[in-house]
Amino acid sequence: KKAVREVALKIEQTPRMVATNLFLPFIGDIILYQGSKQRIHKMIRKVIPRGYGTKRRPVSIVAHSLGGVIAFDMALTRQRPLWIKHFVTMGSQPGFFHIHDPRSKAIAPFAGKPIDLPATISSWTNIWDRHDYLAFAADAVFRLNQGSRPRDVEVKSHEDYFSGIVSSHGSYWTNPDVLTSLAMALGDSHITSTQL
Repeated sequence: KKAVREVALKIEQTPRMVATNLFLPFIGDIILYQGSKQRIHKMIRKVIPRGYGTKRRPVSIVAHSLGGVIAFDMALTRQRPLWIKHFVTMGSQPGFFHIHDPRSKAIAPFAGKPIDLPATISSWTNIWDRHDYLAFAADAVFRLNQGSRPRDVEVKSHEDYFSGIVSSHGSYWTNPDVLTSLAMALGDSHITSTQL
């Protein structure tokens, strides 16, 4: 009886916890970004060393959640696009947003087949967790300029379904499988968690 009660309580509390801990802050971030997109892009450019993020000196970007959308948008801008050599997204939504609300006029709307991206994104590893409701695949939506697709890498942060849907979105940074995927994507098998 006690085990049944605990499961019932988890089922009852899970939607509320997901909404409170995950979706509400994310919606707030989206609203803030939509209203301040240019200002946020400008702040990010200030962090990138002068002369980098260009065609001659592309940067490597590791981005989580909406950060992946922001970097994606910056790579697709017509004026001064951000050139990305290695793009690694974790729990991110560029594919979702492009299907439902195309991010840029620089690429075609999604019509059931992968969309060609400009040369500003050379490689893309998209790390996602099946329990993370804010993580979406990229390989079915996009195709890189040289013809390959983004590489979707599925990781699992929790065995327990209920724990997974509540906390998987914030678990990428501590997941050893993510660290391995980062090292592979960035071309350095000697990366450690203290270097990230």
